[in-house]
Amino acid sequence: MSPSGHRIPRPLWRTLAGCAAGLATLLATVTPATAAPTATPTPLSLADAVAAALANAPGLRQAQTEARAARAQVDGVRARFGPTVDVDGKLLLWNDASTLTVVDPSSIDLSSIPAPFDTALAGVLSAVGDPIPLRDQVTGEINVTVVQPLTDLYRVDRGVRLAEAGAAAADVQLDLARRELVYTVTETYLGLVAARELTAVAADAERVIAAHVSDAERLASAGLVSDAQVLAARAELARAHGQRVQADSGVALLTARLAQLVAPDGDLAPVPTHTHLGPVDAPLLTRDAARDHAAAHRDELRLLDHARDAQRARADLATWERVPRVAAVARYTHSGGVSLNPDDSVFIGATLTWRAFDWGAREADIDAADLALDALNDRRSAVAHDLRLQVEQRWLALDAARAHAVAAEAAVTAAVEGQRAARAAFAVGEAASTEVLDAEVRLSGARATLVEARARGQIALAALRLALGPPYLPTSSDDELAPTPDPVPAPQEATR
Repeated sequence: MSPSGHRIPRPLWRTLAGCAAGLATLLATVTPATAAPTATPTPLSLADAVAAALANAPGLRQAQTEARAARAQVDGVRARFGPTVDVDGKLLLWNDASTLTVVDPSSIDLSSIPAPFDTALAGVLSAVGDPIPLRDQVTGEINVTVVQPLTDLYRVDRGVRLAEAGAAAADVQLDLARRELVYTVTETYLGLVAARELTAVAADAERVIAAHVSDAERLASAGLVSDAQVLAARAELARAHGQRVQADSGVALLTARLAQLVAPDGDLAPVPTHTHLGPVDAPLLTRDAARDHAAAHRDELRLLDHARDAQRARADLATWERVPRVAAVARYTHSGGVSLNPDDSVFIGATLTWRAFDWGAREADIDAADLALDALNDRRSAVAHDLRLQVEQRWLALDAARAHAVAAEAAVTAAVEGQRAARAAFAVGEAASTEVLDAEVRLSGARATLVEARARGQIALAALRLALGPPYLPTSSDDELAPTPDPVPAPQEATR
């Protein structure tokens, strides 16, 4: 479940029957999955699970590729500051060469020209009568054109700003994906630790109740207890067995879910190295400081800041459309096979393009870009307000979870004392077996409530860290979850 919608229902446990409800609460935070029957048990700490998920998550790899693509786009836009160099050419084969004959001497009659002028004129006609070549049968041309934008340099600069904003937004999206994944792994891991501990609680309860059933049957055969009491003990045993089966199923579901997160293409059954969850740490910041920190550091606000930068660049581009496009141009041409063309030629000049009138479309685009920027500013203010409220809710949820855990610890202490008193009374014949059974069930229920309360508190702490934003990581360190002895001894069978 997304941290922004994270909810853990109020615990229903008053007896061990609440174990199943608490387990369902933990399972509600993750997506059920079916464990592979041949999965290999693999010990895994929370830090190892987070590192493996960050390395193997397909969605995260996609976000990383998109971020690299966005950075490459910045380089492509920045390259437009320089001139472009275009080379084109052609090679043509004509049906024949082309010539020009100015005068055909054979078509002029010189008989009427007196000597010696006829001879001189015949020489002149012979000289100019030769065909003049215009082009060869094969002609060719190559052009090299260099264009350097001038007024468009500002457009390129705004384009770079736009691309940089997109690249920065892609990096933030990657950070968001990482933080969401870290939180999901942490939530699943903590749920699995709690589910395994609840399984142990359910197994202890089943063992103790089974011993009471045997004791009740022995006493019933001696006529010391009624058959109704034996049947009640057997019913309690059946219920405890069902709860243990349900707890085992919950462990399998959470194990499969964690395996999907840490090794999507692998075949393993992660086994947490932590045996139980300890007391929950206090909130990292005061409520007011937490609100201020979230309003200044959340990735969602960074995304909106980059969106505003991009929109400012678009607004500047829309405004710059009023300016004519001016560019410097230079061209070198080499020709071959055409007699009247020079072999080499060069020109340098400038081009100007300007849309003088477009029926107000340009001004409308400018107004739209400015309004879009105003809308982003308003949206940022609204999101900042929502994030302040969200982190305050997370802070209060953690505070309530810690108070609940403290109360659950007190309930366990009271249940331990009640168990001791009931066993002592039973040992001297002052209490019935069913009274000891009730005391053991109350202790098992209190243990289960404490497990659920601490799990909810640890998850609430991770959710608060997620809501605070960087640099707080939405997880718990191995030091915070260091394996410690079971805080509550398992119930023991009563004997007389």
